[in-house]
Amino acid sequence: MRKAWLWLGVCLFVAAPKLASADGLSVISYFSERVGTEVDWVGQGQEGTLTQADGTFSASVTAIQSYLYLTFYGPDFSRTANLFLRAPGGGRLQPGWYENAVRSPDNQLPGLDFGLDHRGCNLVIGRFGIFEIAYEADGSVTRLAAALEQRCEGYSPAIIAHVRYNSTVPVFGMPFRINLESALNGQGCVEATGPDGASVAMNASGARDGLGGTNLSYQWTVITSGTGSRFTDQVPIAASAPTAAQVVVHDAITGETRTQTRPVCASDTTPPRITINQPTAGATVGGSFQLDVTIEDVGDPAITSYEVFEGTHGVIGLDPSQHGHSVVNFPATPAALSPATTKIVVRARDRYGNLGQASVDVVHPQANP
Repeated sequence: MRKAWLWLGVCLFVAAPKLASADGLSVISYFSERVGTEVDWVGQGQEGTLTQADGTFSASVTAIQSYLYLTFYGPDFSRTANLFLRAPGGGRLQPGWYENAVRSPDNQLPGLDFGLDHRGCNLVIGRFGIFEIAYEADGSVTRLAAALEQRCEGYSPAIIAHVRYNSTVPVFGMPFRINLESALNGQGCVEATGPDGASVAMNASGARDGLGGTNLSYQWTVITSGTGSRFTDQVPIAASAPTAAQVVVHDAITGETRTQTRPVCASDTTPPRITINQPTAGATVGGSFQLDVTIEDVGDPAITSYEVFEGTHGVIGLDPSQHGHSVVNFPATPAALSPATTKIVVRARDRYGNLGQASVDVVHPQANP
């Protein structure tokens, strides 16, 4: 059962809280995961940042200095955050990673409890790392830089947060997302540039290592595989389902590895390009004549669906399969009593349903008196 925020029921002397100063950065940046239909309860599947412009940060520790409490309150209490960290065995919190952290009064284990906007967990499993922590002579905390990963009630989605309190350590970009650099068409895919699909460029450049730098390694898997913060791959035109792009990022500073995936696809939304080479617009044609047509399509070079009309009547077939070029004899049209203009229309539809059209007006001469 999930809960509104409630502190652990442990009676301890807590030193007076210290308010954040202007000497360093005080911020909480969080990313709440979604896994299928499941969502992290605390962050509700959202990401966000709380800064000193949004409210007040304060921190306090217990007399034995193994318990740390950090709070954030907005001016109307609509936004709140609460963090509890505990060193195992009653020791003092020091820089390093604390694995298998729990929300429990058992002080032999690392303690972790993080809540947002009055939402918290009854059961917690997770980990946290401290990159910077400084104490005054009386034991109060003056600086803190930490990161955490917390899962509620045994659910798989996690909330990942980076916490700074009067700290000069920059907030780094783990977690991150795969960003597409290529523009998307109306179907939400990258427009195909040929029958083999599209070149799709993506990056994970928002990621930062545990000290705010870029000491990271990347392993991409899309259609092929590659390394580096940016990756480009040739994605085929989607037949039924998009392609899964995945990147695994490893932080050499903390040893942390994170994986992100997102669907990517290529599609053809461009209609065939039709050029009527002959006859030209306004040409006078008598009897039979040649119709010279070029039909080109990015995703479907060998188009087989096409129509030719004179006025509203279908009159002839084309075969543009030979490099998209067709020359056929147009059947003779009876001579008119006076010069008459007729529209010749050529239509072609590619295999992805895109319809292209071109037309030309020609003149039939007057019949001999």
